[in-house]
Amino acid sequence: MQWWINLFGPFTAGLAGAAAVGLLVRALFRPPPERQGWRRIAPSGMHWSGIVLAPGLFV
Repeated sequence: MQWWINLFGPFTAGLAGAAAVGLLVRALFRPPPERQGWRRIAPSGMHWSGIVLAPGLFV
């Protein structure tokens, strides 16, 4: 059973560390509450996926 811990221990620790950092970043950089109406237009998921996937299509 020791080989199991030696094999997946660093991977599990890395996942736990990444989850902890992600939660902290999400808690620290929470956006302000949004107001109702057309006071601010925010980028949508389609905007971000286009920015990320466009270089892949280009290459």
